Amino acid sequence: MSTRLAGRVSFREIPCFLEASDDETLNTIRKIADGISENVVLANSAQRKKIHLAAVLACNFTNHCYRLAEKVLQEEQIDFKLFLPLIDETARKVSVLSPKQAQTGPMMRWDTGVMDMQINLLSDERTKQIYRLMAESIHEDATSADDTCRQPKA
Repeated sequence: MSTRLAGRVSFREIPCFLEASDDETLNTIRKIADGISENVVLANSAQRKKIHLAAVLACNFTNHCYRLAEKVLQEEQIDFKLFLPLIDETARKVSVLSPKQAQTGPMMRWDTGVMDMQINLLSDERTKQIYRLMAESIHEDATSADDTCRQPKA
């Protein structure tokens, strides 16, 4: 589970998820992993599949959302790099808050006026569908009672 940019990898920070068929093998690979990473975790095959799925959701899907934003900005000749401080701050927030607590925006409060205006600004139907699906998912999560960040339903 990692994404790398050449020359910028700190293997000490990358978690290693270990699974072995027996204790002797586990001890051997743990010694190697402990020498590489500060974060070594035992995980069975089912857990590692879910870890990979979570990485896809957190990274690959997020990167695709960056691409969608880039395309919207390109329509107006606006440089996507202007958004890097916002992206960096959003990523930093989830190191101190849960992703649910860090979520903001019109979907949280179900501000349909803003949401409808934004949907109408989108030029292709596929991106509109993604927007609607994500909006519903964000709002449903925001209004669920699964943690301390419950938002009132509109």
